[in-house]
Amino acid sequence: MTVSSQMEQDASQILQTLAEWSEEENDPIIGHYEVAGDELEAKTAIIPSRINDAVELLVDRGLAERVQAIGGMAPYNFVRVWPTNSGRLAIQQAFAETAAQTPSTAAYDVFLSHSGLDDDLAKDIQKLLVANQIRVFCTPDSIPSGIWEPQIENALENSTGIWVILTSNALKASVWVHQELGYFYGFHKEADPDGHRSHYVFEEGTPQPGLYYHLMGTRLENVGDPEGVARAIAESLGREIELPDGWEGKTYATSTGNSAEDDLLFRDELPEMTDSKLSESIRQSGHWEIIIRPASYLQGRIGYAHIYSTVQGGHVRHTDWDFPSMDSEPHAQSGAFWKGDEYPDDYREVWRMSQSGQFVGLIEFPPDLGDLVKLSSREEAPLNLEGLFSVHSAVIQVTGAFEFAANLCREQPDWPSIVIEIQANNIAGRTLATKRRLIRSGRTEAPRYVETFRPLREELINDPHGLAIQFLENLFQRFGWNHPRLPEIQSGLM
Repeated sequence: MTVSSQMEQDASQILQTLAEWSEEENDPIIGHYEVAGDELEAKTAIIPSRINDAVELLVDRGLAERVQAIGGMAPYNFVRVWPTNSGRLAIQQAFAETAAQTPSTAAYDVFLSHSGLDDDLAKDIQKLLVANQIRVFCTPDSIPSGIWEPQIENALENSTGIWVILTSNALKASVWVHQELGYFYGFHKEADPDGHRSHYVFEEGTPQPGLYYHLMGTRLENVGDPEGVARAIAESLGREIELPDGWEGKTYATSTGNSAEDDLLFRDELPEMTDSKLSESIRQSGHWEIIIRPASYLQGRIGYAHIYSTVQGGHVRHTDWDFPSMDSEPHAQSGAFWKGDEYPDDYREVWRMSQSGQFVGLIEFPPDLGDLVKLSSREEAPLNLEGLFSVHSAVIQVTGAFEFAANLCREQPDWPSIVIEIQANNIAGRTLATKRRLIRSGRTEAPRYVETFRPLREELINDPHGLAIQFLENLFQRFGWNHPRLPEIQSGLM
């Protein structure tokens, strides 16, 4: 046996071990663990030097990721390793190729499970599969009544695999898809304990319930596209899809994402993320609260080990300021599902990012108007920082937030659109000022100003400064001040 073929075998064994790693029976996060070298050695009986070579090969091929060892981790050159989505898909495809070579006595190749709200989508998927000699059981055509009947149990028992079309309709409005998947998995568990025959297809950004997390999920850009879904199903069977004559492609709306529900899930994260003494202290003074997040909620969108590097990828740095504040050497605060930093000196700042991709920053209004206050000290009514609101600071913070959001879009192409919420808090009684002068006509009695933006990805990436100007114009109008040259002020500060 050559060294190359030995390495290939080791890599294949380790990838399968990672993809099937679990720590309890029916583990809902099977295959999503970060595994140490000694754990792999105990599980695979492969010696450390070969494990190092195999992991290197998997990482080079994009099938695994690792935390590199800096020192002291001998005999392994990594701290932990885990499979990527591509790695889990490779194991799924390898199983499909093996299954395709095994003669099947099942009545159906695919049990197509879907919400009744997605009947038209499912019919088109079924047409494409049947036209390519793939045997499909699909309600309501297979069972016109659309209710649970003995024929459904019989079809589940006599299908090679199940595919759940996991649209938002299926997640939020269908009981049957979950029951069908559970019945199929339970019936075939002895022959297929790892659930390789239990599949679901879902749209990027759609939240996944625990029942689905450890099974064979396939992400698609648009789950409402019958051709894309049919090709994913055919690929799992080692087959290809040819479009039948006269086929007219159509995309269906699947009610992907309920913004109200997603908003609530993101809101539920915030108290734990910002529960610190410094956060509480900042909230007692004038401050910005900036929330930037994906439009849809997905609990494990970012691996815990990658949260800090995700923020670094979006980080904005200009000559005299950055957003968010980041040291050259990270000293991250850590929670159960978030990481972040705190800066208690100068003008104080706290920021966090969670595994869902939600960023929140609390930033105290900076003391950048100190010189103006000193100049007024001899006047009858001297100024104080608590009574002022800095135009320049507002331009910097707001523009930095939109630039950061745009960078996240560039760095995370698989994220859905971005939601940006900016709050200026404890502003009642404050008067606008630049570093040189007080804008006496610019005053507000409103306690805070909040605005939420849901721009298209392309709009945010192409023109973050323009979106920032929109917010600033609306904010300054609350102070009764309209400035026609805000873009020039912004350009001078960048």
